[in-house]
Amino acid sequence: MASRQYHSFGDFYPFYLTEHSRSGTRRLHFAGALLVLLTLAYSLATRRWGLLALLRVYSLAGDSRMFADMARGRVPF
Repeated sequence: MASRQYHSFGDFYPFYLTEHSRSGTRRLHFAGALLVLLTLAYSLATRRWGLLALLRVYSLAGDSRMFADMARGRVPF
């Protein structure tokens, strides 16, 4: 399968939603995004940054946006 190139997050997010069209997948990513937020809060509080270096930017941004859209009712939970 060919690698896709995205020039912006706006280009990437519609593809991301199609890849997470099943409600179970969205729920797992919602929980994962919550864990990332908790890890970020922990890292800020303790100044331990090692785990944050492993996160992929667009994937995290997709999880964050989908988390927010699900919380607002824009994407079905």
